[in-house]
Amino acid sequence: MGREIVYCEGCGHNLREDDFEKGRARTIDNKPFCTECRPYAPGEPGQPRRPSSGKVPAGQPRKSASQPIPVIAPARRSATGPAATNPLPVIAAIGGVLFLVLIFAITQSGTRKATTPETAPLPPVVISPPRRAEPAPPPPPPPPPPPRVAQPPAPPTGPLVAPSASEKLDSFLAQIRSIIDNDPQIQRSDEILKMFAAAEKVAGPRAAEVMKMRSDYVDRLDEPTRRAAAWGEWHITSNGDGGMTVLLPSHADRSNVYQTHPIDKSTPAALEREVDVPAGKKTTFSFWVACHTGGDFELRVYVDKKQILKEIVGPPGSGWREKKIDLTPYAGKRILLRLENFPNDWLWEFAYWSDFAIKSD
Repeated sequence: MGREIVYCEGCGHNLREDDFEKGRARTIDNKPFCTECRPYAPGEPGQPRRPSSGKVPAGQPRKSASQPIPVIAPARRSATGPAATNPLPVIAAIGGVLFLVLIFAITQSGTRKATTPETAPLPPVVISPPRRAEPAPPPPPPPPPPPRVAQPPAPPTGPLVAPSASEKLDSFLAQIRSIIDNDPQIQRSDEILKMFAAAEKVAGPRAAEVMKMRSDYVDRLDEPTRRAAAWGEWHITSNGDGGMTVLLPSHADRSNVYQTHPIDKSTPAALEREVDVPAGKKTTFSFWVACHTGGDFELRVYVDKKQILKEIVGPPGSGWREKKIDLTPYAGKRILLRLENFPNDWLWEFAYWSDFAIKSD
């Protein structure tokens, strides 16, 4: 048999069988009471200070009927007790428990809320009309190839050796050719002619090669520049008065003529240049000279400051004369040529020079 369910008449708490056995509950007037709620006789010791009505104080809530009520086992019967017990209270207790459990389950299911997460609304569907495909732009043109840069020669792997004079000349002539190739408008002729003059000074036995290269370049120049270039190799000292020293397009049937005049009665006009005489060849220096129609002058020629020719160019108006100087005795050497327009009687002392040439056979 199940235990009998007993509630305190005062506070409504359930009372168990051992509460009665241990004195924590008792039955008074066939009603169960807990120790705190049982009625006391007037003046009985141990009576608590609470309302005498035996009801639960106003501030203390009664137990809810929905809470589960424990089953209290019935008091043990002695061996001498009646042989049978009425089952109706037990059946009623079980039914009450099932009813309370059912009510609890219904109330709990009603209070729960669905925990399904809210779903974000889908974006609206927009259908655009088909667009006409635009033609693809043409691809950009490929970039131009980078300029080719001449690679420097690989450094020698052996011991360092100073370049020879011939190697230096080759390098210098290659530099001149590069400037010529990059000057199609012929705007750097003065610079190039000066470089040729410098190359002739160090050419040595290759002087004829340098002169040929220079002559080919001069042929490309215009007439005024060509006339000036022909005299660019010479250092000319002459009278600076107006009209005394001048490059003439022509004079007495010869073109590209240089006119000089002595500086004063004791100082001649002079034309100088250095020449490399090739070894093993016969070399000749030739030129044409003339005096003024109203006067004459004294011609002097020096090689390395040594006078090798001295004569009067005249009489006045006598015209052009060709002069030749043999330079073979100086083969393999670098020499200084000097031509002088020396004053004679200080009367129309002009000199005219043309067609300077150095030839080696």
